[in-house]
Amino acid sequence: MQLIFTYNKILYTSTVQGLVLALGFWLAPGLVRAATVDGSLKMEVITAYNFVVDSNVESPSSVSPSAAHLGVKFTNTGATPLTNLRISIGTLTNAATSSGTPSVFPPRTVAEATYGGTFRLQLPGGAVDAVRDIPTLAPGQSLVQYFFVTYPLKDGSGKSVTGAANVTADDLWLNYDIWASALEGVTTRRVDQRSKVTMRNEISAMANKIEPNTTAAVPDEYLNAIQAALGWRPSTATPRVPGAIVKEGIWYNLGNVGAGFDNNGDGVPDRNAWMQPVGMPGSYDSTALRLIKCYGIVIVKLNDGTEQLIPFEDRLYFENLPGNNTGAVGLVFYEYLPITPGQSVIPYPYQEVASGYDNEKFNGDFGAGAGAFSTPPVSLSLVKAAPATAAPGGTVSYGFTATNTGPSAIGLPEYGLPFVLEDSVPTG
Repeated sequence: MQLIFTYNKILYTSTVQGLVLALGFWLAPGLVRAATVDGSLKMEVITAYNFVVDSNVESPSSVSPSAAHLGVKFTNTGATPLTNLRISIGTLTNAATSSGTPSVFPPRTVAEATYGGTFRLQLPGGAVDAVRDIPTLAPGQSLVQYFFVTYPLKDGSGKSVTGAANVTADDLWLNYDIWASALEGVTTRRVDQRSKVTMRNEISAMANKIEPNTTAAVPDEYLNAIQAALGWRPSTATPRVPGAIVKEGIWYNLGNVGAGFDNNGDGVPDRNAWMQPVGMPGSYDSTALRLIKCYGIVIVKLNDGTEQLIPFEDRLYFENLPGNNTGAVGLVFYEYLPITPGQSVIPYPYQEVASGYDNEKFNGDFGAGAGAFSTPPVSLSLVKAAPATAAPGGTVSYGFTATNTGPSAIGLPEYGLPFVLEDSVPTG
């Protein structure tokens, strides 16, 4: 067999027995719903069409996820730096001024007979998590930001928001806005996009489908394929983002990827899969740490006996997987930036896979292989130098000296986490 690297076209080939490596699906058209561009500022919302609602949610026999990460990618396509990049999620009210209500999502009132009420997505991290300030985006640089949201499973009467189980037209859908502004020289660039996610009635299958990465589960050739495609090899000891915590690679057994919902309306059921790091909001605090990066490989077994390998970076959702697949697995590494020191969280990953026309299934072996982990402690020495008194209306010169005396970094401005000093000066 030939090992075929593709990126919309074949770049080069080499001979390897029984293995086909394809990058075309990783960055293929359709993975991103739309892109908005203003000058050198380009924005791509990168997330799934659907959110999981357990088919048994009204009389639960299993635990349904009720949270997910939404992603957005920004790229500087120009030759000069973009500065003062401000990214917001919530409800955009004025695109011309990039103003809105970060962390507050658009509401939707539903009056169907099967369920009803006013619904909206929620951002557990609140306003502090809804705005990301990035000092500089260098020419050619891309940056991905993830936002942790929760969604409704039932209405006030305990009825599933997916309505009638055999009807897809009444499934609840909700909007969210992502918008951003940046300076290109002295010119303000603005981008925005409204996106939609649909709550879907899905079959649960708690069958030990999610487990930690082990040597037996991940042969070297798969890690070699990641290195060949991305130029580096995953390592739990060396994060891609300095200061991040690398969560051990999670091994997802996706199973056969069948024909699921027709999300894009082309009349053909989609063969999609989704691997999410956090499904239970009560065990995870997005103000304690923030998902900042993910990467890994999807291994698709084909009916001709070969495997198609899809190395990826900053991707949670995979579309248009091969129709002749007999099963798929995924190895995903997640990196988190610690925000609040000394906090413990449990991520509870889950997966979603197309499993038949107008149907999808999820596996949420919550906690399996993902275990609790903690943000590291920090130690800071802060000294303020200033005169004890000053005349009213006069000028006071003073300064701060901040020293990091601990083992962990404090602040990472290039990823929207600056170290901030705040002080007040009395009136007069």
